[in-house]
Amino acid sequence: MAKGSKVDPLVEKLKAENKRLKIENAKLAAIVKPKSNQSKGIGKKVSIILSMSLALVLLVLGNLVFWTGSTLTDTEKFTNTIKPVLKQPEVQKAVAHYTTSKIFANVDVESLLTEALPPRADFIAPAISAKVQDFTEETLQKAVASQQFQVFWIQTISTRHERFIEVVRNYEGNGTINLNDVYQRLSQQLVGTKLSFLANKTLPSNVGNITVLQADWLPAAHNIVKNINLHRWLTILLFFALLALSVWLSAHRRRTVITASTLIVLMMLVTLVSLRIGVVWFTGSANPVYQSAINIAVSTVIHPLVIQIWAILLLALVTVIIAWISGPHTGAVATRQRVMYLFQGKLHYSLFGRGENALSLFVAKYRDSLLWTGVVVFALIMLSISINVGTVIWSAIILVLYTFVIFALAAGNVE
Repeated sequence: MAKGSKVDPLVEKLKAENKRLKIENAKLAAIVKPKSNQSKGIGKKVSIILSMSLALVLLVLGNLVFWTGSTLTDTEKFTNTIKPVLKQPEVQKAVAHYTTSKIFANVDVESLLTEALPPRADFIAPAISAKVQDFTEETLQKAVASQQFQVFWIQTISTRHERFIEVVRNYEGNGTINLNDVYQRLSQQLVGTKLSFLANKTLPSNVGNITVLQADWLPAAHNIVKNINLHRWLTILLFFALLALSVWLSAHRRRTVITASTLIVLMMLVTLVSLRIGVVWFTGSANPVYQSAINIAVSTVIHPLVIQIWAILLLALVTVIIAWISGPHTGAVATRQRVMYLFQGKLHYSLFGRGENALSLFVAKYRDSLLWTGVVVFALIMLSISINVGTVIWSAIILVLYTFVIFALAAGNVE
């Protein structure tokens, strides 16, 4: 505007009014419009959190269901899982000690020796009794370690487990087992024998209704054993459905995938720690004499579950890495570039990029000297140690690795 020109009051007034209207419009836009968007955003966030939380809970429960179905309710897999238990010396020792303790608790060997010995020699009865007990335990431990007993034990466990699972699968009731239930079960074994006329009979009500065992866990166990496969598939489908829902609702889906996978890794770590604490607590509550054997037995049974947890953890970790490295972040782009260098055989650029540092510059400058120094050191070491096949192989491996590192560090400046 030229100096001395007059300012039109109407123009200034319109400008001021326009500025005021813009400010009010901005305020209205901040108050009215975002409220609806904000409510929708909150609803989506709540839905994402709920679906993801339920998916994580289902993952933990599903992991337990899978372990139960593939280990506890399958006789063949259960037998194969516990087969190594009795091969452990600590378990063999515990079984022998427990059996010996029960034998000597029911048979008073010391009293029998006191009666058998002359009156003047009865004072040695306790020492002889202790020696007999030690000899019995040693003999039983050798018997338990024998191949014949191992085979017998596995066959017995397999038969008992199969019968137990069959009883639980076919059970119908409220958890109360009466005398008639027991008789019906036993009478089935009389079919085809001379006592077959006693099979499938019903005891009188005043006798048959006598409660033998109150097992409140039986109905739940029956439901698990009978529908274990259905439960396994349901947990899988619901887990993936809820996880997919949380990703679909999210505005930043890659970030949601990374978050969910990271939470899965953390939950699997927490599960592993919880299992370890549970094993320690369960073992610690037992008799100290049997703690080592119980720890081995419990750890062996839950080993398949631990393997499952590690598999899920590693899969989730790989998902996190893939989701991050395929993203648009600067660090992800740089990482992809370095991976490409690695696949192209350019290890130096994969480690350091196109830039150089003091170490790579130093190695490139004195590469030949460093290589010859390594050869000399290798020769001196070979002269100062006893030569055998193992030392030669390990020394050669170290020399090759040293040479590889030198060339990798110096490659950027040599090319």
